[in-house]
Parts: sequence; C-alpha cells; structure tokens
Amino acid sequence: MVADGHLARDHDLVADVLLDGADMTDLEITRLCAQAMGVDVHESTFNSGRIGLFPRTGYEYEPLHDDAECMAMVKKFRIWIMWDAEICNCSIAADDEEKDGFVTQGSDLNRAICECVAKFQQERQK
Repeated sequence: MVADGHLARDHDLVADVLLDGADMTDLEITRLCAQAMGVDVHESTFNSGRIGLFPRTGYEYEPLHDDAECMAMVKKFRIWIMWDAEICNCSIAADDEEKDGFVTQGSDLNRAICECVAKFQQERQK
C-alpha cells in the first residue's frame, strides 16, 4: 500500500517510491542501468538525432526495450516483482539494513525494473 510516498513491504522494509521515472530521462535511466551492470558504454548519435548507448562490443544497450538485458538485472539484483491489477511494483532491498530499499511502479515491466535499478545505482554513487 502506498501512503505518504512510501510503500511498506511484507518484511517491514520501507522504500522510497519512484513513479514513472519523472525525475530521469530514458538516457539517464539507461546509463545508470549500464553502470549498475558493469557495462562500459559510450554515447552515439544516430542520423535521426536519437542518442544511444553502446557497449564496446558494438550493439546498442537498451534494457528499457530488451527483455534479456532487463532480466539480467532482475537476476543480478534479485528484484522483487509484483503485479497489482494493471500496475507492476518492482523493488530492490537495500545493501545496508539501516537504509531504505528502492521501489518503482509502472504499467511497463521493463521500465519499472530499469527505474528501480537506476534509482538503486544513483544511491550507490552518493
């Protein structure tokens, strides 16, 4: 249940809620996911003007749209996923019991997972 910007999980861990990635662009989310996964990426601009992130291996890194890249994050960070009607809730428990975990909500599974990992990575960089 969401109340006052927090979501209480079954084991009483209270986590910050990031709804719809309102404070991050897709590029920022993708960059943070790459950092969290240890993928060394560089930016490249397409002829259309769209910016993409490419690992040194040459393919585009886009976990917002690539199910395999997204599932790799689920496995690495042991992301807890729960569907509630049309909304997907994703959460990562904090490394430190003294800190809150990270929760995101959204109707798109990949986006909710990526936002959760991005928020987690942002906190790790502080």
